[in-house]
Amino acid sequence: MVIRQAILHDIVRLAEIHVLAWQAAYVGHMPIEFLNNLSIEKRTSDWHGWLSKPGQGTTIVVEDFEGVIGFCVFGPTRDNDALPEQVGEILALNVHPKFWRYGYGKLLCEAVLNAASQRAWKLLTLWTLRSNERAKLFYQSLGFKCDGAERIDSSEKGVLFEEIRYCKML
Repeated sequence: MVIRQAILHDIVRLAEIHVLAWQAAYVGHMPIEFLNNLSIEKRTSDWHGWLSKPGQGTTIVVEDFEGVIGFCVFGPTRDNDALPEQVGEILALNVHPKFWRYGYGKLLCEAVLNAASQRAWKLLTLWTLRSNERAKLFYQSLGFKCDGAERIDSSEKGVLFEEIRYCKML
């Protein structure tokens, strides 16, 4: 098993994982029409843009003999109540549903925690759906705690998500 930085060659697999993980994880949390309309082709285009542009965060992947099976995107915080040079943020964490519960998400988060220490961040944050108990329990198992911050995410056109923030002191 290898954890490495994502490259453009990975974009189709990243898109596949992104769509399949959302379709499996967010049933009951997001409108089913929205989930059913997620497109690997659209996400491939998105991933090409995200990996091509500097400043979009760092994307790491975990791969085994089957290839890339999960990814994590992280970078300086985007939140207005923190300093980006002191606070990092996990922007996305997705593992192919076939590989859930094997520890790959934990390995990716541990790699991010290591990178956060190297960047001298004092705090690492992330946002998760308020209704996603499975994700909240996972992050709590890694030592993240809800800090009380809330927001409505409207980044996906036409769909609003209630999110809460978790943080971990480093």
